[in-house]
Amino acid sequence: PGPSAAIPLAGQFASATSEYLSVASNNNLNLAAGELVHVGGFIYLDSKPASFMTIVSKWNTTGNQRSYILDWPDTSDRFRFAVSADGTVVTSVLANTFGSPATATWYRVDGWTDGVNINISVNNGPVDTTAFSSDVFVSTADSQIGAQSGASGLFNGRIAQVPLWKRVLSAQERSWLYLNGSDRVLPPLRMAA
Repeated sequence: PGPSAAIPLAGQFASATSEYLSVASNNNLNLAAGELVHVGGFIYLDSKPASFMTIVSKWNTTGNQRSYILDWPDTSDRFRFAVSADGTVVTSVLANTFGSPATATWYRVDGWTDGVNINISVNNGPVDTTAFSSDVFVSTADSQIGAQSGASGLFNGRIAQVPLWKRVLSAQERSWLYLNGSDRVLPPLRMAA
């Protein structure tokens, strides 16, 4: 099963009108050297345009300020999680096991580092991994929902409940958040440490 038809407190984003959320770089959302990262949320694609769409990012290609990004690239038609160790070179993992997401459907997508790999899972399903044993780059980029690098990679659809954890969530915690599609509701705009 997938998440229910109605996720509370979801933000509606329209790429045609350049809608996204952005928070300036600050200590609450910046990673410190050696910290792990886990980002995720509930995602609903209104369409699949001929370009990539960003879910959540701390990522700016200007000045090589790439840290992490969770997105949907049109070229692979898979959810993707990518990180950088130096702000320039990117390591990514695609949710190939899950496959192509449909439009007009809610998904729970999680991407995280664990000190050995970067990982992605959709709807608390099988985890796809790519080797990554480095620290994630400590970027000064803005934290954004629905875009990256300012107004690039604009999202077209709904995004809900996208906290940042500076640790790895256990399989049990990911399962609790997903709750077999019954959708645990987190407090809005709250960071879990």
